Amino acid sequence: MTSPAAQVTDHLPDLKNEPEAQARTRTREAGSRFTWMQRAASRVADGSDLLTRQPPSIAAVWARHIASGRHYNAGLLRAPRYLWGMIHTPLVAAVYLLSWVASSLPLLLFTAISLFLIHLFL
Repeated sequence: MTSPAAQVTDHLPDLKNEPEAQARTRTREAGSRFTWMQRAASRVADGSDLLTRQPPSIAAVWARHIASGRHYNAGLLRAPRYLWGMIHTPLVAAVYLLSWVASSLPLLLFTAISLFLIHLFL
C-alpha cells in the first residue's frame, strides 16, 4: 500500500516543461532582483525619504529630547540630555526661521530691510 503523499506527488504535472511555469519562474527571479529598487521608488513617491518629507516641528524636536531624557533613570544621565535639548531646540528654530526667510527673495529683502531699520533706529 502506498502513502497518500506519494499518490499526490505522482499525479502532479511536470511543471518544468510548461512554458507558462518557466515564465512565472523567470518573472519571480527577476522580480526578486528588483524589489529593492521598487521599495526605493515607492518611498520616493510617497514622500518618506529625507529629501521630500517635512521636517519635524519644534514641538516634536523638544518632545523627542524629553522622551530620550526620560529613558534614563539617573538624574546625572538625564540632565545632559535635557541640557542638549535646551540648546538644540532653539538652534532648530533658528535654522527653520533662516530657511523660511531665504525661501523667497521678497521675504528676504523685507526681513533684511526691517532688521536694518530696527538696528539703525534702536
